[in-house]
Amino acid sequence: MSTACTRFLSMPELIAQLDIYLSKHEITTLIRMSRHLSNIFTPLLYRDMCFVHSNRFDPIYFNVEDNIATNLHHIRTLSASATFIHLFYDLFSGSSPLSLDEDEPKSTTTFFTEDIPPVPFTSCLTRFTCGSKDVDAIHLYPVLSIIRGNPGLTHIHLENVRIHIKQDFVKLLRVVTALTSLQSLVVCLGENLADLCGFGEALFFSCPPSIKQLKIEIKEQRLCDSNYSDFEETLAGQNRTLKDTNDNIDEETTLFPTRNLLSKLRSLLLCSNDIRFPRDKVLSMLTHCPGLRELGLPSLEKMSKATMLEVGHFIGTRCPSLEILNHSPAQLDNDGLIILGIMGTLPPQSLTELHLQKFNDTADQLASMIARHSKSLFKINLHHYVSLESKTIQSILCGCEALEELRLLRYNAASGCFVDTDGAEGEWACMNLRVLDMPVVINDYNKDFQPRIGYYLGRPTPLVLKNDEKRHFKKLERFYQQIGRLVNLEFLRLEGAHWNKSDNANTPHFHTEYSDVWFPAMLSLPCPDKKWPGYLCELSGLKKLRELRGSVGAMNFETARTLMLEEAEVMSQCWPLLEVAEFRCGKTEQEESDFCADMRRRNPRLTLI
Repeated sequence: MSTACTRFLSMPELIAQLDIYLSKHEITTLIRMSRHLSNIFTPLLYRDMCFVHSNRFDPIYFNVEDNIATNLHHIRTLSASATFIHLFYDLFSGSSPLSLDEDEPKSTTTFFTEDIPPVPFTSCLTRFTCGSKDVDAIHLYPVLSIIRGNPGLTHIHLENVRIHIKQDFVKLLRVVTALTSLQSLVVCLGENLADLCGFGEALFFSCPPSIKQLKIEIKEQRLCDSNYSDFEETLAGQNRTLKDTNDNIDEETTLFPTRNLLSKLRSLLLCSNDIRFPRDKVLSMLTHCPGLRELGLPSLEKMSKATMLEVGHFIGTRCPSLEILNHSPAQLDNDGLIILGIMGTLPPQSLTELHLQKFNDTADQLASMIARHSKSLFKINLHHYVSLESKTIQSILCGCEALEELRLLRYNAASGCFVDTDGAEGEWACMNLRVLDMPVVINDYNKDFQPRIGYYLGRPTPLVLKNDEKRHFKKLERFYQQIGRLVNLEFLRLEGAHWNKSDNANTPHFHTEYSDVWFPAMLSLPCPDKKWPGYLCELSGLKKLRELRGSVGAMNFETARTLMLEEAEVMSQCWPLLEVAEFRCGKTEQEESDFCADMRRRNPRLTLI
């Protein structure tokens, strides 16, 4: 290789750009070209290693001159599932690595000692992810050994790591405390431990002062016996000894070595399935992180409404810098008063993101709190809400000027939902919306509407609308115009519903079939001869739209007769970036209409579902 080329490839800025745009297979090809290129690009090839979703290693790692065992010092990020974590333990500890052709790595059993020894080889790992979701649990010992051998770790994510007994958890606390550079820690605790909430609190107070992000998740774990026969044989004899001495552990000195003030902690997420956290333990943790910006609250013990508001006031006072609130209760009987108390205590216009699950909106309390932070909120997600007041919707759409994402996902068919008349009232202020996902009631309560008959199809032409029908179409037109003004919208999902008096006079009725509910004349052009309405042109301003989902099928009772090639041409011109559309109504490509076929022809990137 020429001297000029050598100097050119020695530029750090160039190597950084090549690392962004080159795939691992392309880097492998460069390594094979010359020794100089091999010295430059080998560290890039082994820097980030991910073996989570596959049962075999990627062959590219073994087609280069040096294998993984001789390039451990290049690894900075390691993600390994249960299948591979023990192989990496062997590599780090200097043991004979597994054959690369083996499907099932054999477990190592030499590290079941009272104290977890670090692996002999100290590498330069900075990020370590162990395990993955929805897979079998991993034994703790090889994981802790790798962590102890890499004291410079800044990010650790332990997913499905099996903490077998209290002794195991104590060892985890000791290892975490020694990581003076740790910035992010995610730990999932299994439900086989007795006092999970107490262990979560202990883990919090064991974190070093450098910690910035902490997530503690409690969920059920399972162990795959076929992959860990050696571990089980060792544990069978050792568990008896550990259980005998378990009661002699001094909990105060073991679980709470220090109570550091975590002044750098910015994100604290506490998640659980069905376990309620004691109020005192959560408040104790929040007292030690005054600079918190993001808080995820789990279900707390049952309290009166007055106590909930007091707890919310306490949290808002102790953590005045909160910007992101996330509440995920396990039960439906929690109405979110704690979150309302926090929002009411925080300084006005300080909250930026609000994520609530199973929220029960009563007495317009949420509307007033959203109005308190209407200038700063840019993301609102209400998942599986039980009820939602019309005033809350108005407060969001007409008051939140900075809003960029709004997702309203109902809990069931009886959940209160957005009504189209709400959209017709007031002027929407959220012109920066990029994501809009919400349920919509299409028809008026006092109007009989049969979804499979439609508003105007099957009636004599030219169409003559009644006065109440004219008023309703006027409100629908206003609603479509409000959506069409969201020029920054990239994702739009409208889930349609209609009042069904025969089922329940007080709740709207949602259908699961795409052909059951649609938005009248939303996607069609007007037909002057038949005097059919059409409002597709009202949505022509959505130039950035990439996904259109929900009750927008092109093959239901109405749209199968009104969406023609003219509509396909207008959509292709008005929505040039459209990539996904739920037009097929659940039908196959062979059953799709001429409109759908023409849409795919005009936009080859478009995926119809």
